[in-house]
Amino acid sequence: MNYANVFGRTQKQFDMTMNREKITVTDFFNSDIKYDVFFRRNQRSTTPQGKVRFFYAQSTPIHIGTIFVLNGENYIVTSQDGIESDIYFTSIAVRSDMTYKVKTDKGTASIPFVVVSDKWTVAHGTITQLNGAVALYTGYNSAVENIKVNDSFKGFGNYYKVGNTFKNNNLFYLYLEQTQAPIDNYKMKYIGVTSFDLKESNTYQLTYSVTNNGDVVENPHISYESSNVEIATVDDNGLMTMLQEGSVDIVASCGGATCTTTMAISDTTPKVNYTTSISASTDTIKVGGSYKTLTCLFADKNGQDITETVVADMTTADFTWTCFIDGTEYTNDSMVVWYKDSSTNSKRIKLTSAATSYLAHTITIKCTVNGVTASKDFEITE
Repeated sequence: MNYANVFGRTQKQFDMTMNREKITVTDFFNSDIKYDVFFRRNQRSTTPQGKVRFFYAQSTPIHIGTIFVLNGENYIVTSQDGIESDIYFTSIAVRSDMTYKVKTDKGTASIPFVVVSDKWTVAHGTITQLNGAVALYTGYNSAVENIKVNDSFKGFGNYYKVGNTFKNNNLFYLYLEQTQAPIDNYKMKYIGVTSFDLKESNTYQLTYSVTNNGDVVENPHISYESSNVEIATVDDNGLMTMLQEGSVDIVASCGGATCTTTMAISDTTPKVNYTTSISASTDTIKVGGSYKTLTCLFADKNGQDITETVVADMTTADFTWTCFIDGTEYTNDSMVVWYKDSSTNSKRIKLTSAATSYLAHTITIKCTVNGVTASKDFEITE
């Protein structure tokens, strides 16, 4: 195309082109930051694959080293030219070839890099590396300051160490030298809780952070062992099942590294020190008759009645009433009608005519409170 159609335009012409051909790209480090640009082919020189030329208003905060995202690809701005204009800039950006994981004080950051050059030689139709060195560059930022000489790096199917780094014109250059693969050095850290209450739950999913030579291991294969399987067990997926109160060590292993964590298991479930029974005026219940009053009674281990003391702080929600005929539950069946009695630990029940087919059968009434269940059998009569 004729660059005169771009260069030397007036503000009005530039704005018209921007409005007509604008593409919005996103800053790599902050997706809330957007840049409005439009693109043109580079006819000033041969453009390698992955290079783009674009234009933007001079007020746009793009500079050499800016990294933006276009169609899911990362691009690094390598030049900025005003072309004798006070209206717009034009820049070249190069598509990133790979990402380098940089360790920072806030964790690991994946920074896009472009391969500057790699030393190759061709012999008998086969391409081979001459010395295994690779040069990369990216936009200068605070994260890359953490890259040091002799740091290790894995990429391009090989292992590398950093031979040299330098900054030039807001671009950060990295020279990698091929080296031998490092010896595995796994480390593990438990990242879950260590105190549990059986009242809340009796299972817990164990979680660990695993690294090898400082790099996070995704989906590590971990084996588990409990020091006391009577207190807690752990399955192959790291699900711990707690069986009783006590202290237990869970040993996790991965790649030769082990992590031992002491788990403290308590149980604050109210301890029951009484027995329960159901009291009624008769041992029969009539089909279609009036309500039969059932009362849940409490006695201590010596058989002394303590009902009044136990129910003092209870509500009807603490009592669960159910009924069964010949072993089949009919608690919510249409032939069973329940009515709340005036006292906390009492319930009234009657059978409708729909229960006629169960004459001479046994209906079992159960009442459960604090995990203790009392039951009483009644004969169904006319």
